[in-house]
Amino acid sequence: MVAACHPTLLHIAKAFLKRNNPEVGEISVYHGGLTQKQRSDVVARFLNENDRVLFMSIDAGGTGLH
Repeated sequence: MVAACHPTLLHIAKAFLKRNNPEVGEISVYHGGLTQKQRSDVVARFLNENDRVLFMSIDAGGTGLH
């Protein structure tokens, strides 16, 4: 899991990681623009699947994700 203050940085980091390390597996971004269902789905996939990276906005992550 990687956290940052601004979602834009997370999207840049995701693109960089996918381009330079495609073997990393699935990458999800958890941010305030997601619906509650999308947030729940991202968390469930992160907790239940192998080879997963989660980029999380600190603001969104501090709201109910603990």
